[in-house]
Amino acid sequence: MHFFANSDPGLCRLGNEDTYLSHTLPDGRFFFAVFDGMGGARGGEVAARTAADSFLDVMRGAAQEENTALLYRAVTRADLAIKEAATKNPALAGMGTTVTAAILDGGSADILNIGDSRAYLFGAGGLRRLTRDDSYVEMLVESGILTPDAARIHPRRHVITRAVGALDGGAVTPHRFRLFPGDSLLLCTDGLHGMVEDERIGRILAQNLPPAETVGYLIAAANENGGEDNITAVLIRM
Repeated sequence: MHFFANSDPGLCRLGNEDTYLSHTLPDGRFFFAVFDGMGGARGGEVAARTAADSFLDVMRGAAQEENTALLYRAVTRADLAIKEAATKNPALAGMGTTVTAAILDGGSADILNIGDSRAYLFGAGGLRRLTRDDSYVEMLVESGILTPDAARIHPRRHVITRAVGALDGGAVTPHRFRLFPGDSLLLCTDGLHGMVEDERIGRILAQNLPPAETVGYLIAAANENGGEDNITAVLIRM
């Protein structure tokens, strides 16, 4: 397995409210995640970093805990940590973050998603999106009101319906996917998939270049299309 991760501020933002993680658990499992924070007064940056630190603390102390339970415990701790930080500093009220996290264990990946960051799988069948966006436009697409193409340019396309730091009940359920040799697993924030159509993401992944080069091309494509948001990508090649 080979992987590479990078984050770029894009062309329109002064700071970067994205972050990512890669970590090997004590028992040899692999953990990866991307976070896209939101909130004024640096709240997005604080929320993403707080969530990442919480996830990492849980993963560092993991023993033989089952993947889905481990991801659930990590996101619950991150949600509480963000809420506590906002309570201590009123300027951070309302901050939150997306998360797309994966634990790879042998030939499978358990993936948790909250918000509109995404996981994609590229393999023999082409590109497949593994996650559902928690977003306003995704609900409109699912109800048949919007087409996917219309959703890409909708003025409320960045409005999410769930975030870490604002979880008040509801299911937080990781899903398991089978991985095969040669597959590529991509975790990314909406700074990538919101600027680059899935078809082009698939074409870039199909070149089968080393992960570092592939991530570089993905980020460059997002910037070529305007770079309107921070761009983060983690690519794992099986």
